[in-house]
Amino acid sequence: MEIDLATLLQLERLAALDTETAPAGAREKLCDDLSRVLDHVRSLTSALSAAPETAPAPETVVASASLRADEPQPGLSREAALRGAPHTDGLTFVVPRIVP
Repeated sequence: MEIDLATLLQLERLAALDTETAPAGAREKLCDDLSRVLDHVRSLTSALSAAPETAPAPETVVASASLRADEPQPGLSREAALRGAPHTDGLTFVVPRIVP
């Protein structure tokens, strides 16, 4: 696992903590927490290295299963489309100008 500058700075801050004034059991809890984090990182690393390189991306499998024929469908009438608009001039949507 690579240690970048941000991780190193975080470790330095952890090392600078005053463990003498920390509540009882805080050091042990910190050790347990850090051990669990490292175990999780190791499990992710091993899972990623064990995954086949030629597996299809999940989004391609889902997308191919949900494709349908591209056929024209009836759309909304102008009145129905404008009915839900906050502002209209009767023919189109009216939106605030955002570019001067």
